[in-house]
Amino acid sequence: MKLLTSLSIIAATVALSSPAFAQSASKNVVVSASLTSVCRFATSTDMTIALGTYTAFQGTALSNTGTAAIECTRHTTTPTFSWDATVGLIKGLTFTVASAYAAGSAGTAPDGVTATDLGTPRTGTVTVTANIPAGQAGDGASGAASATKVLTVTF
Repeated sequence: MKLLTSLSIIAATVALSSPAFAQSASKNVVVSASLTSVCRFATSTDMTIALGTYTAFQGTALSNTGTAAIECTRHTTTPTFSWDATVGLIKGLTFTVASAYAAGSAGTAPDGVTATDLGTPRTGTVTVTANIPAGQAGDGASGAASATKVLTVTF
């Protein structure tokens, strides 16, 4: 009995003096999202192309250009541009509009490590040319006027 009591005291002492072991568990966390790719004009302001003064029946056309920066989701197709109409009238003068796209940077992906590194978009520039052909009579009294055309980017 004395031996049993001694063994019980030794076992209790060992149990109380043993170090505690921390335990842990791991779990995978799956994060998902859906991307809607976009191509957009980098600024929201309208593009204004000033053609200047056209004198009725003048022998030379009036032409000028404007540019707009384009931003797109990286690794999408090359954007294309379309018009609501490529011909219009200002003060009875027929004018035309046309566009040409020049690719810029392909953009950079974020590093995936730093929360503030958001990467950069794919960029490009669209150049719009407006033209009033020569030899037109026009309509109405002298003075300035304008017309609006809608340019749409598709990718």
